[in-house]
This record gives sequence, structure tokens and C-alpha cells, in this order.
Amino acid sequence: MAATALRRFKKVNLDEKPAFFTYLNDDLDLDAELVSEMATAYGSDRSPESFKALAAASEPKRQDLFRKLHEAPGATAELVAMRRDLLAQLKTMPELARTNFDLTHLLKTCFNRGFLVLRRITWDSPASILGKITAYEAVHEIQIWDDLRRRLQPEDRRCFAFFHPEMPDDPLLFLSKSH
Repeated sequence: MAATALRRFKKVNLDEKPAFFTYLNDDLDLDAELVSEMATAYGSDRSPESFKALAAASEPKRQDLFRKLHEAPGATAELVAMRRDLLAQLKTMPELARTNFDLTHLLKTCFNRGFLVLRRITWDSPASILGKITAYEAVHEIQIWDDLRRRLQPEDRRCFAFFHPEMPDDPLLFLSKSH
């Protein structure tokens, strides 16, 4: 079901996405009254049961939805793309920041540095990866392939990129060092 939901979201046109994000933001939000009741109950009864009830009430339903969506194969990249769409909506709909907070919370867990893989980048690395490094590089802009070749080919250069196992062809961070 998660894979189907992600595929359908991918096909939703830009005009329909605000309605989806509004649904996540408003209909799958916290029940503030319930959170208040559970907080009051926990304040007078600090039992594990009261804590569990407060914790359950304090988590928006959209967080559970994001976790379930993340179970689908290839979901990490799809959720990153969903967040990109969400960020575009935030410009005109700042109230969606609550949903952004929850999606960011999940993605921070996914992109914990313990999950990242460091791979050496050379001029012989796949062209698709080299092209993405050229496009993504923000610190030292790479205008043409020769700029990238000059950064990768000298003997004293060591270049690396961090990758997420579920996004093996998308360098997340590019590092270069000369001896």
C-alpha cells in the first residue's frame, strides 16, 4: 500500500499538491485537547501507562503515515522528493511548517551518518554520478567537465562522496582534499 501511495503522489500534478499537504497538516495533526488532557493526567500520575498515553497523543498521525510510507522499496528518495514539493509550498503556505517538521524528523533519522556510505570519486566514476556532482556542487561551482576533471585527476587529490544505501547514485555530500 505504501508503494502504491507513493506512486500516486508522484503522479499528482502541482495544482493538487497543496490540498494533499493541507490534509496532512490539518486532518492528521495533533488533537490539542487530548494532548492537554493526557499532559494533565501524566502530571498527576507519572505511571508508565500515563506516559504511554501522553506520548501517543503527542505524535501527529502524519508521523505514523510517513513511517509507513518509508517502508516501501525506494521510499527514501520518494520522501525526499515529497519534501522538495512541500518546501515549494511553504513559500505561500507557511502553516505547512508543522508537516515539514514531521517529515524532516523522519528524514533526519534516515540520513543519520551511521547509514551513509563514503565512496571515492574518480574521473572513472559513472558519468551519472559525475554529472550530479557537477550540478549539485555549491561551494566551488563546476562550470564544465574540465573543471571537474581538474578536481579529480591530479595525483595529490582525493575526492569522496557520501551516499545513502537507498540512493546509491545520488551523492549527498562531495568532499575533495589535496595532499
